[in-house]
Parts: sequence; structure tokens; C-alpha cells
Amino acid sequence: MPLRPAMAEKSINLASAFHLAGFKHVIASLWPLNDAVAADAARHFYRELP
Repeated sequence: MPLRPAMAEKSINLASAFHLAGFKHVIASLWPLNDAVAADAARHFYRELP
């Protein structure tokens, strides 16, 4: 999806950037996390997927 000039003033977060870049699965947090906590959360999340 190309960036349209009308949307140039819109901000984008890192998770949205990865999603727009083609990554199908993105896990993000709205607050800062310790790297070990984030990795553990992602591990548990993906373990529970069917």
C-alpha cells in the first residue's frame, strides 16, 4: 500500500511499520517492556496459538 500525500502527517508506530512491511504477525506493547519480559510474553502467546 503506497503512502498517500493526504496521510503524510499521520504517525506510525513500530508495530504498524512491521505490519505494513509485510510481516503477518506482529506483537506490540503500548508501554516500555524489559526485553526478557517481552520475549517471554511472545513465547507464551505463540505457544497458545492453534
